[in-house]
Amino acid sequence: MEKNTDYLLKCIECGADFFTEGEREFYKSKGLNMPKRCKECRDKKKARYKQIQQEKERAELEKFLLTLPFKQIEKKEISLINSNTSLFIIGNGFDLMHGVPSNYYNFRDSMGRHNDLRNALEMYIRKEDLWADFEESLAHLDDESMLGTVDDWMDIFDVKDQFDDDFSAADFFMAAETATGPAQTIMRELPRRFRKWVCTLEPTRATKPLENTLSKQSTFITFNYTEFLETIYGVPKENVWYIHGDRRCKKKELILGHAYGAGFEVENNSSGFRNKRPRIKNQTSYDLHETAGYHLSAYYDFTTKKSGDIIKAYKDRFKALSKIETVVVIGHSLSPVDYPYFKEIISQNQDASNMKWYISWHSEGAFKRIDFFTNTLGIKPKQIELFRV
Repeated sequence: MEKNTDYLLKCIECGADFFTEGEREFYKSKGLNMPKRCKECRDKKKARYKQIQQEKERAELEKFLLTLPFKQIEKKEISLINSNTSLFIIGNGFDLMHGVPSNYYNFRDSMGRHNDLRNALEMYIRKEDLWADFEESLAHLDDESMLGTVDDWMDIFDVKDQFDDDFSAADFFMAAETATGPAQTIMRELPRRFRKWVCTLEPTRATKPLENTLSKQSTFITFNYTEFLETIYGVPKENVWYIHGDRRCKKKELILGHAYGAGFEVENNSSGFRNKRPRIKNQTSYDLHETAGYHLSAYYDFTTKKSGDIIKAYKDRFKALSKIETVVVIGHSLSPVDYPYFKEIISQNQDASNMKWYISWHSEGAFKRIDFFTNTLGIKPKQIELFRV
């Protein structure tokens, strides 16, 4: 036999009785006001509000699009391009739209909360949200904090004066390495941990949103490390250039990092690290700071994406793109760290001023990046057409 339930309130919309004594105690304990609607009506109201907001945002976006100097097209129109003279440039947005959990927050979560690499990154990278633009964030190491501990480690390791008979070079270098320990951890652990994570990535959606957009016989440059162009869409492997590495190739490193010089935003000394030090108490302390500084310089070199070296090594591949007439950019953030590659594509082209650029966008925030990208690279608005993915 069902137990009778005493309801305390009546819904102002549907008139149904709801709200038990237990629920009132819960609301009271949380300092919440008593509801006026039952749960079903509250859910309906939330759904109506969400729909209104979406319609409002859609109308505002359509109004905003009319102010842009770029023509808007449907992605299906891209299928008409000539595959022999077209280049597709693929970024991480491609993997994301196929359900691949490949953003850097996923990388963070893959390490767990008590991981040495994650702790070093989150404690010593001076960015409010380092995972939002992880590669660029690597340039913002808190080297001042590490340099500030040099004298403490000098005392802990009892580093003697260099002219003392008991001076130990091992203690000296141990103090320098310990002071810069977080940087050492990042250099040692990041490549291994990053590859391990990348090798776990798989699509979680069976749909093919670009089935009628990709021209399989075109040339592809992908900034992803995954082979999903091949496995999902059947693009021939010989048509795909994995410019930052292919996870299937164990002998080659996966390339990531910040733009050259991005770590030196404030005044630097000759050793390449920030020139803010505590007062140096003696020559040994000075030399120890110098040694720690060189360790930090090695960090910045290690985390720099050496796009210039890649361009030089693959000069012939870039030259082979000289007759490209159409460039289709899908899922690429257009981050300045990758501008050198785009500049090289343009510089090698025999008729760059007439190249047609189709650039994908997903949210309104992309337009500022697209505008900055095209202005920086000298691409005229009439050369550009945008499509939504």
